[in-house]
Amino acid sequence: MMTSIKRYVLSGALLAALLMSVAPAQRPRRSSPRPKSGAPALSRYRLESERLFPHLSAKYIVRVIQKRGHYLILDSTNHRVIFVTPDGRMVRQLGRIGQAAGEFHYPNDMAVDAEGYIYVRDSMNRRYQVFRWDGAFVAQFPNVPEAHGLAVTSKGEILIGQPQKGKLVSVYSRDGKLLRSFGELHKLSDFYGRSVADLDAAYKHAINRVKLCVDKRDNVYVAFIGAPVFQKYDASGRLVFEKKLVGQEAEEIIAGFQKRRQSPVRRGIDDVPTPLIITGIAVDDATGNIYISFQWDRAWIYVADSKGDGLAILELPQRELLLENLELSEDGSALLGARLSVVKTDEAYRFALPSPLRRRS
Repeated sequence: MMTSIKRYVLSGALLAALLMSVAPAQRPRRSSPRPKSGAPALSRYRLESERLFPHLSAKYIVRVIQKRGHYLILDSTNHRVIFVTPDGRMVRQLGRIGQAAGEFHYPNDMAVDAEGYIYVRDSMNRRYQVFRWDGAFVAQFPNVPEAHGLAVTSKGEILIGQPQKGKLVSVYSRDGKLLRSFGELHKLSDFYGRSVADLDAAYKHAINRVKLCVDKRDNVYVAFIGAPVFQKYDASGRLVFEKKLVGQEAEEIIAGFQKRRQSPVRRGIDDVPTPLIITGIAVDDATGNIYISFQWDRAWIYVADSKGDGLAILELPQRELLLENLELSEDGSALLGARLSVVKTDEAYRFALPSPLRRRS
């Protein structure tokens, strides 16, 4: 069952990396090398990490969100959402295994809106469920056709990636009414060039799977799972910009996929081995900075400004550490991410942001 739920395809080299011993964290350091290719120079920082709640009895942490002074942890294999205090005490849980309203079967995504409503992608029950902060069930609606990506606006409108409907993003009400859709679909060759155009048909939907987040003005940030590309839309669904990640790492991803026609980490989405390049996106309302976790044979965090222009690359303290999702801490001082792994599935981390990227008091 776990194999069917996770559906990761890992190269031998990456699997070996995942099993390596953890390197000690180092203090943030900064440099600004210019790649030989002439790509724009980005500031570079090495992050410090803190493992969150190592004694928590979680099995497979998919997402960590901090709201109202609590950490909400989506524990997929235990079919629940856990509420944890900053000092690590579990105060309550939402859900248990089952098919009834308020029960889950391998939930694998979650969002929390400004009013405290909690939204859960209930994967194997093929539905989305909505709860109040106190855990009271509000509504549910089918996940058909199957969507990936989840974010919620200040109005409680639910955004999901549903390319089968002909657009990147579908917008639903809390009771499951389709309100609108936006975002033009891409082809694999739009990102990786004509040499892979013969794969366009097979990857028609897979390459348009996305990660989503919103800011306080309900602007929508869309990151393509299968390519180092992200977008910003305004609240009406009008495209503001589309940007490629810049820098040596992004260039190597493009060149590597063109050569190998696959990526080291892949996920079985839409019946093809979808490249798992971007794994999370978050935005800081105070600074406008956009944070994107991305990977090839290792993972980094890309930082862009409010216009989408690259600012920095954040290096994770352990080379073998990959991320499942990305969130900004409530005070904006750190990033939160669950570990993407076939072995260490119970780990989540807090990464303190370098001071030049933090909010100014």
